[in-house]
Amino acid sequence: MSVGKPIGPSPEQIQWVNDQINAQVYGEPISDEALGRILEAVGPEHVPSDLDLGQLKTDIYTAWRLYKDIALGTSKGERSRMRTYIKKVQEAAHELAAILGQQNLEAKIFRHSRLSSELFSLNGFRIQLAWFPKLIATFESTYSEKATVQARAALGLTAKEFLFGLWLPKTFEKHFKQKADRSRQSGGSVDSPYIRFAIAFSESHGWKKLSPETVSAAVTKAKTWRGKSTKNVLKDWHLDGQGIKSRALGNF
Repeated sequence: MSVGKPIGPSPEQIQWVNDQINAQVYGEPISDEALGRILEAVGPEHVPSDLDLGQLKTDIYTAWRLYKDIALGTSKGERSRMRTYIKKVQEAAHELAAILGQQNLEAKIFRHSRLSSELFSLNGFRIQLAWFPKLIATFESTYSEKATVQARAALGLTAKEFLFGLWLPKTFEKHFKQKADRSRQSGGSVDSPYIRFAIAFSESHGWKKLSPETVSAAVTKAKTWRGKSTKNVLKDWHLDGQGIKSRALGNF
């Protein structure tokens, strides 16, 4: 009886795998209890009566995911671990290709037997392995030490500076209907509803207590970065073929 060739994964299986990866990379959205602590830190007098708690949770999670994406893409430690994993895959694939390509009788039977044809195209897989080094080379180039330095330099801000200087301020201003300002207190410390929002956010994600100065510095650096980015974009204004003012969008 013919078993038949296996079919590919179903859309549901693919979604399940993606959900598992997302949960491992990003974690779960913050809990209602954690959100309550954030609102308490901001101060009841700064919380709008019509605050959409569900949407605030969604936007906080979005900011966190953006942070994780950049952190994973630019972190020296994460990229080093990826290079180590790529090397292991490369070594295993090379060994497997060598074993499957042997010319002894056992290897030929294993590659070309009826079982190999019906259950899995083993000889076809062996041929496909010949292209595997190109995939490995692409990953090696993407995650090389040089590429890591280039990625960090191209962004202009670290992942934390993007998070606390750009994405969280936008989230705060949207939901709390006030600027993500900072003010210097009489004792010299920095404080504001946004500063408290950012620090409570960091605590809800398991980070050691973030200093107000660190948050303030991230906001300052992000504003400087945005100013430079805007200036670069404005230099690219031109008239298109229809005489309409246009500009390149590469710096947005």
